[in-house]
Amino acid sequence: MTLDDSGSKSGSVTSGNGGGRGELFSEKTKRLRRAMGDVQRGPTLIADEVCVLGDNWASYQSEADGMTFPQWLADTFGPGCHAGFWDARREAKRFGGRAFVKHLNHNGAVWLSKQCTDARQLEKAKTEILAYQRGLGEQGAVPQGLVVSESAIKRIANKIMGREKRAKACAECDRLRALLKKHGVSVE
Repeated sequence: MTLDDSGSKSGSVTSGNGGGRGELFSEKTKRLRRAMGDVQRGPTLIADEVCVLGDNWASYQSEADGMTFPQWLADTFGPGCHAGFWDARREAKRFGGRAFVKHLNHNGAVWLSKQCTDARQLEKAKTEILAYQRGLGEQGAVPQGLVVSESAIKRIANKIMGREKRAKACAECDRLRALLKKHGVSVE
């Protein structure tokens, strides 16, 4: 690595991070890993950046000790965070918008993006989910740092889409109900 005439580092692959300052690959990896510390929404917030790394992996591979992109993902984020994981979160972010999905659990955001089939459903879901979130705060304000859980997202969205929660039934329950009915006992 050398310094060019302006005094900045050169000879390594860098990426702009908005401030005009290049970021070394190792620094980027550490920053992305730290962002995953926010286990509820971190994956959604950094998905774009991880996908861009994958799209340009040939530029970064030498700094990643020759690892392939899937190997780097597993090494950096763990075995479950494969390319499809990141693509789904990037699509959820595009679908709902960063301002909205930053308040959602990352799995819930992906589920919602796959369930809402049109813009009206999405807008209604956004309105209801943000209202739910405001209801958890003081005086109707959205609580800072509060992330809407996957189960709350599913409950609200299913209600909007007219899906009713069904009672779970197992084969043993069905067998016992049939036996009770056979002997004249009402089970409804």
